[in-house]
Amino acid sequence: IQEPLVAFWRYKQDSLTSATKIDFTDISYFDPIQWNWTFGDGFTSTEQFPSHVYAEPGVYNVCLNVCNSAGICDDLCKNVVVKNVSVGSKQLSATFFKFYPNPTSDYLVFELPNITSESIVNIYDMNGRELISKNIAPSVGIYRLELNSVPPGVYFIKLSNDNKVYGAHFIKS
Repeated sequence: IQEPLVAFWRYKQDSLTSATKIDFTDISYFDPIQWNWTFGDGFTSTEQFPSHVYAEPGVYNVCLNVCNSAGICDDLCKNVVVKNVSVGSKQLSATFFKFYPNPTSDYLVFELPNITSESIVNIYDMNGRELISKNIAPSVGIYRLELNSVPPGVYFIKLSNDNKVYGAHFIKS
């Protein structure tokens, strides 16, 4: 007798690597061999344990459809709440710099107190492509970085100074 297939899953928000990254875990019963996820924002995955970065916080209807070797399928849809978790200014202000606003629409302001050498700010997309690289003179305590050429999404900031590298994420709406 073939056991009925039961789709089941859970999720958690991974705010250490991205402000809106969600890790999904399949915990379906009775041996599924195929997974089809829809993340509620137009993106999909066929991985058993996918991660997904949402462009912005919100509530998304996420569905998992699983099938077993007998061709029996089941699905489960749940609302996923993606919170606005900033890994930026709070975590990094005590170490070296602050930046704001996060999320932003067109610029970031960096506060760089007491820097004595040139700093370099790099902005990368979630695929690791460098979009912006700017040198900041040591005398500049507050620097405004324009983001007009950057499309909406989730980005990584790398700030280098005195052979040290600091990182954070931000959201451009």
